[in-house]
Amino acid sequence: METWTGVGVAGNESVGGLQMYVATMVPGYCNMFIDPELATGKIGPTRLNFSLVAVDGPNLAYVVVRRSDDRKSAEFGVHAFGPDGEGAAYRLADAVRTWGKEHRRGPGPAIAVHPAGTPDELISGERVIDKRHRRISISWPAVP
Repeated sequence: METWTGVGVAGNESVGGLQMYVATMVPGYCNMFIDPELATGKIGPTRLNFSLVAVDGPNLAYVVVRRSDDRKSAEFGVHAFGPDGEGAAYRLADAVRTWGKEHRRGPGPAIAVHPAGTPDELISGERVIDKRHRRISISWPAVP
């Protein structure tokens, strides 16, 4: 399954915010690295040494890039595989679109650290990560 997001970037634009957004807001986020000697070139991420990936049960979706003919801009897309590859592709593509519309060029995430055991009602944030001694909350303010 392949879908395109409509989110374009200039060739020199930093997309570190996209990586951080996907890493903090998409369940099953991970990175994929492919051995260049084993790559067939038929299918796979745009960059073999790093790609944004979401594992969703038996499904795998990853971000790809389609460059313009003059290579001055590119559009993000998603390839996905599995029994619900289409759903996995659309879920990851929606995250890319949300970043593009609401958080791109914004201030980045607001991160707060609370002691373990802090009740949910005392923690604000769109995502809470529980660690042994801390609860970390992450939220992404929208760009006005």
